[in-house]
Amino acid sequence: SLDSPSHFLYATALDVCTQALEYEKAWELWDELPETSHMPAQVGVYNMMIKMCRRLKRLRDAQQLFDAMQRKGLEPSIITYSEMIQAHGLHGLWEEARELLN
Repeated sequence: SLDSPSHFLYATALDVCTQALEYEKAWELWDELPETSHMPAQVGVYNMMIKMCRRLKRLRDAQQLFDAMQRKGLEPSIITYSEMIQAHGLHGLWEEARELLN
């Protein structure tokens, strides 16, 4: 356990969990993730979580993350949109996927 981990260390641990599809552990780390004012870092951790949700076919969770990041004033990246389009496509929601292109 790390005494006073930085956002970077938490993000690294979160990346490991999301790559391994450790859903519960990833959400635990997400809840503990220290705030950072560095916008690209914030978008990056949202992308990790959205990708994991997409891979686990948890579209509702991915959509909630996507909506939450925008409420926080974060601009989704091309990676964010790509993950969300794929997530909708996996569920056969082609019209919703297409709307993300606009």
